[in-house]
Amino acid sequence: MSKELTKLSPTAFELEKFLFFLGRLIAGLLYAAIMLFFSSLIFWTISNEGEYRKLVITQGLVLIILLLEKLTYIPLSLFLSLEWYSSPLSLGVLAQYITSKSYVIYLMGSFSLFKIWVFYIQYKGIKRLTNQKNWIIWLAILLTNIFLWALNALLAFLNISTLI
Repeated sequence: MSKELTKLSPTAFELEKFLFFLGRLIAGLLYAAIMLFFSSLIFWTISNEGEYRKLVITQGLVLIILLLEKLTYIPLSLFLSLEWYSSPLSLGVLAQYITSKSYVIYLMGSFSLFKIWVFYIQYKGIKRLTNQKNWIIWLAILLTNIFLWALNALLAFLNISTLI
């Protein structure tokens, strides 16, 4: 947006800012909905008791942790000019030394210390709510999270703002 600042009229610039805000608002709501309801739906499929509401509550705690992770990106971006995938709390930094492939860097940048905390909370919550074997719970958690990380990396790789 800063490149276009001198080219836009004040009204057009305000419209661009509003559309940016609206896009971020929709993306945030969509992110929260996916984390709460989609993940809970996946975990509900391995549940014997059908405690979907309790799984949504467990995912609510997970969402709070993931929002804390996103909050750590703010000072890293402001003070160190780091992108989210270059966070020292993730494997994105390591991936940047290993490869120059953007998708791999974004995918590895999606895995952080906060995600380990999320795995633990999800495991404890699902274990209490279901009577499934440990390996089934770990497999469901791992596959669900890998799918969400891959989707996040794909969206970052495609750079949706340039596609529109």
